[in-house]
Amino acid sequence: MKRFGWIFLVFAVLAGPARAAPAPATAVVDADPALWVVRDEDTTIYLFGTVHLLRPDMGWFDEAILEAFDASEELRLEVLLPEDPSYLARHALELARDPPGASLTDRLSSHQREIFLEAVQRMGLPVEQLEPFEPWFVSLQLAQLVALASGLDAAHGAEVVLTRAALAAGKSITAFETPEEQVAFLDGTPESEQIEGLIGVLEDPARAIAMVRELVDSWAAGNPERTGELLQEETRDAPNTRRIMLTERNHRWAQYIAQRLAQPGTVFVAVGAGHLAGPESVQDMLATLGISITRVAY
Repeated sequence: MKRFGWIFLVFAVLAGPARAAPAPATAVVDADPALWVVRDEDTTIYLFGTVHLLRPDMGWFDEAILEAFDASEELRLEVLLPEDPSYLARHALELARDPPGASLTDRLSSHQREIFLEAVQRMGLPVEQLEPFEPWFVSLQLAQLVALASGLDAAHGAEVVLTRAALAAGKSITAFETPEEQVAFLDGTPESEQIEGLIGVLEDPARAIAMVRELVDSWAAGNPERTGELLQEETRDAPNTRRIMLTERNHRWAQYIAQRLAQPGTVFVAVGAGHLAGPESVQDMLATLGISITRVAY
């Protein structure tokens, strides 16, 4: 069974612009995602795992999460997206476009090419428009389709909700990375792992949708253990991508948290749930630095 390691991690960083979301048309379904806290004498840092695309009926911004957010002066995210989404799209296109004469299908084996061409034709995607791009960029487009098929929307994602609330409350909003850096991470993943993830999704889109739904369900149930198991299962065949997209970034973020404890105040850190689950999580990195972290019970 092919694994979706690369596209799983693409989904983990996929986010949309901070725009207002319409009110859900259905009854709100209660969700209780996990929340952690790090404290010393004069500093409190909350650590919240987000999902960047969510269903419109999910009610999670309440109880302990809302209390922690309200108590914080600063919201720190993975990335601050530009107000003009076309800027990021243009930047991604520049990195993803191959030199003239190169094509995506040239990178594929005959078996992979057969799967790719059959799948994109079945999905009604224009092969000629995909050909000039590297596999990671095509996977990014597929991740959008998987999210839509799973009933998810960036307009209801946790970052959008938190950003909107922080702006309304006049809180400081900071980020670990720039949009350009995030795109560079995607572009820097090994081509072979990009291709395996891309072909895996095209070969079994139903399983990709089911996996994404299970990811969201485990997040909503406050079950980071299951999220960690999913990460291990789906990234087993993409070790270098996992290193670039998760492990190295987790290490840098843990270092920031350790340094931030030297300043007084309260910070609400919100990063993708995959970074707070499984081995080599941010919590594990903090433990190696001798910093104790506690899950908030609610």
